[in-house]
Amino acid sequence: MRGEVTALLHDGLLPPPSPYPKMGPMPSAEQRAAKLGADLVTRDVASPQGTERVRPASVVLVVRIVYARRAMLVVRESVLAVVALVLMTRAAAAQGTASVADHTIVAVTGTGLLSIQPADESYVGLPYLDRGLGGYGFGGGAAISVINHRRFMVAAEFSTTSISATQRGRLVGGRDINPPAEGRLHDTLIAALVGVVSESRRFQAQGGLGWFIGNPTLNGEDVTTYDSEHRRGAVGGGLDVTKSIASRAEIIAGGRYWFAPRSTHLEQIGVGPHIIRIGFGIRVRLR
Repeated sequence: MRGEVTALLHDGLLPPPSPYPKMGPMPSAEQRAAKLGADLVTRDVASPQGTERVRPASVVLVVRIVYARRAMLVVRESVLAVVALVLMTRAAAAQGTASVADHTIVAVTGTGLLSIQPADESYVGLPYLDRGLGGYGFGGGAAISVINHRRFMVAAEFSTTSISATQRGRLVGGRDINPPAEGRLHDTLIAALVGVVSESRRFQAQGGLGWFIGNPTLNGEDVTTYDSEHRRGAVGGGLDVTKSIASRAEIIAGGRYWFAPRSTHLEQIGVGPHIIRIGFGIRVRLR
């Protein structure tokens, strides 16, 4: 039999046997890449406990670099997202301001007030007067304001507060320090103001003239009845700061200083000329 096979090979009727062992099918590109990655990531190392698969130092370094680059990409994308959000917010605010700034604004305001009126101490001293008529009190106010597109404003304000003090002395109706008198300030003020507004419309500086309606009293009696020098006028101004809370509503905080000259009789019972009013409230835009 062997001789017959040899003859067939010699005559070329059978192909010669391959000197190489029979190979299986060629692996795909994905399989070759996976095997190459595994060979790169791990390696067989002999140890007293046996053969272990370990990561070479170079491969660990490459892995760390890859993770670092991924982290940098995440950080960069986060920063870009924040910047985009800030720019969009500023653009929306600017657009809203521009839409309000291109026409005249009419608004009404309601506020709660703290009034501080330092007493005049010129005549303080027993037996004439133990203390001046001053201090602090609470009240309220209202206003209507108009702001044009040139950031010029006019306003009319109404405010009222009440301050009381118990006084003793000859200047408040007693021969000596008794009996005490109950002094009270009824400072109701009507004012006309003009001013300017910042570009953002958050700040408004105003100044103008005021007129007092109420009169000081002692034990409920008007002390200006026979006072020919009694003055009602005042001059002053202040600053308002606003913060939008809705499309037509704003929180407003502001302060006013008024100088109101007093007659000699009011100075004798300790009524001072300086009036400070601090307010906090809501402004609603009508148009």
